[in-house]
Amino acid sequence: MGARNYQRLGTLKSPDFVFMFMHFEPALTLALNESPEIFNRALAKKVVLITPSTLVATFKIVRQLWQHENRARNVDEIFRQCGMLYDKFILFLEEMQGMGEHINKAGTAYHEAMNRLKEGKRKGDTIIGKLEQIRELDAKTTKSLPRDIANDMDIRFPDDGLKAIHGNV
Repeated sequence: MGARNYQRLGTLKSPDFVFMFMHFEPALTLALNESPEIFNRALAKKVVLITPSTLVATFKIVRQLWQHENRARNVDEIFRQCGMLYDKFILFLEEMQGMGEHINKAGTAYHEAMNRLKEGKRKGDTIIGKLEQIRELDAKTTKSLPRDIANDMDIRFPDDGLKAIHGNV
């Protein structure tokens, strides 16, 4: 029975042992009493002798071995998936860092552009100041400077005669 290598059949994932069921337990007991090495020889050939009294316990052991193998396989799959998740997380972080850099650059560009509107030695030399002068010349307008920009211009150029008119914004 050991020479047949039943445990290696096809693609079955089975234990390395084959069970040999001895239905007539007293005959096995008599044989083991006469020749105790029978059990060890069978084990050496990867054959386990079982009887009606050991059958249920043997099946429980097999079930536990299979459960253990399934858990081990599940752990391997969990680790594989965790590795994939970690790699995706790192890609996400790298994307977020790139977005942060672009947002910072956009913020810097925004502040530089807004400051260009306010650059000058006097309020009247700035783009905002020049446009306010045009408005003061009775240009037909329906809008006025946002309050925060008008206040900023008044703070930057406190002694200038040109006052920025601001709306309720």
